[in-house]
Amino acid sequence: MNGSVKPSEVFLSVILPVYNEHQTIEPLVERLLPVLAQLGGTYEVIFINDGSTDGSDLIISSLVRQHQGRFKAVHFRINQGKSNALKTGFELATGTLVLMMDTDLQDQPEEIPKLLNHLHDRNLDVVTGWKFKRQDPLSKTLPSRLFNRTIRYFSKVEVQDFNCGLKLMRRECIQNLPLYGQLHRYILVLIAKRGYKIGEVAIEHAPRRFGHSKFGTGRMFTGFMDFLTVFFLTRYVQSPLYFFGIYSVLCMIFALLWGGYFIGSHLVNYFLGTVEVFMNLHPLWVLSPIMMVVSFMFLSIGLLGELIYFLHKGLEFNKPIRYSEGFADEGDRDDPPCRT
Repeated sequence: MNGSVKPSEVFLSVILPVYNEHQTIEPLVERLLPVLAQLGGTYEVIFINDGSTDGSDLIISSLVRQHQGRFKAVHFRINQGKSNALKTGFELATGTLVLMMDTDLQDQPEEIPKLLNHLHDRNLDVVTGWKFKRQDPLSKTLPSRLFNRTIRYFSKVEVQDFNCGLKLMRRECIQNLPLYGQLHRYILVLIAKRGYKIGEVAIEHAPRRFGHSKFGTGRMFTGFMDFLTVFFLTRYVQSPLYFFGIYSVLCMIFALLWGGYFIGSHLVNYFLGTVEVFMNLHPLWVLSPIMMVVSFMFLSIGLLGELIYFLHKGLEFNKPIRYSEGFADEGDRDDPPCRT
């Protein structure tokens, strides 16, 4: 099991985001390794320690040393969220296939062959798990059902469970994927909009035995905001003026029609000598110049968006990586941990 693996030979990259899961890391690895050996190809396991404070980093470092060449790890200084953790893992993955899974043991490692077979049998690019019988309380399952139905309706991606943590993907699908905030919930939507084929297979979901969920009730608000972000990214990111231009034109049409009505009425009442009475009785004429100003504001925002996209295309956020382990070109490591 030990021994280095050349990047060109890696068959499967397993990305494991970790945040305060010290009780489940080793049991997960004990169940994961026989499954990976059963697949028959080479593999690498990449831990992304997302600023854990419960000693998870010590367990991960021990595993990296024990399985040198197969296991790798990146440790963030602070918690950055699952999206940034996955994005870092995707960038470091060298396998032709990339598997992402949670480390809380609710996702079953034994289900991995099922995803792999479905990927090859259907000639798909991505296969996601479907927690057919989800082992979570109603406070999580009911919002999840509403979330899945909403995203399925607006995205036109026919998937039952968008937010399942167990996904198998061809590496080209996730290259340069815009993941930040909480956009990991919309990975399938972002991939589908690139034209890749997505499939789904029912998997077993285990109840959580250790710790607690890292996502509270605030996920409903952040999820909705992220949905608006994905809607914008998948339709207007390369042409923000199209998005803001629609509202600019609508506001301008309203301003012209509304203003035209009052200008005509003003002229009629001017000749009748009742213009002052008319203007006092109908103060809503002021909406016309206001909407014209709003129209120019939308237009300006759209143009600024076009300029920003042009100037900053390709720029990426810096990741607060404290140190990394197990990579061939580690070089100088910032702030290595002191261990006794």
